Amino acid sequence: ANIQHVVGNEGVQRAVDEFLAENEDLKLTWQGTIGQESHQFQVYSTQTRGSEADVCVAEEKQGCDVSMLMGDFFEMQELHEYKEMFDFVWDRAALIAVTPDMRERYVDTLHRLMKPGGRLMLATLHRAQGSDEARSLGPPYSLSQDQVEELFGRRA
Repeated sequence: ANIQHVVGNEGVQRAVDEFLAENEDLKLTWQGTIGQESHQFQVYSTQTRGSEADVCVAEEKQGCDVSMLMGDFFEMQELHEYKEMFDFVWDRAALIAVTPDMRERYVDTLHRLMKPGGRLMLATLHRAQGSDEARSLGPPYSLSQDQVEELFGRRA
């Protein structure tokens, strides 16, 4: 797949630091802060611009324009440059990290960030066995296929 820009989001500095350490070859550097005072994001990005960034083959990690935003995911929709920006979103267990009472808000935020017709790859887990109490513990919180369909079905 040809990808021109990859954006990640983490809510805590420790996760960003771990990502940076695990992906030193991306050469992400701190670029500053974006957003308003009530919803600021620290931006770490590659310096690749121009013709090198026109096409990024994700598997090679070369020529990619990659950004990591550190801040509250729920506030990303307030960053105008990210509204309806994303053609594709890979949720690598973020939905199951938020409490079940926050799922609707999470999906609403995600929907506002994705372009119409955008695609989602969702990684979750479902605890089918054990007591009700054990299955409700988290994070990660259990999420069944029926719950996924209920959350996203209204937006399809």
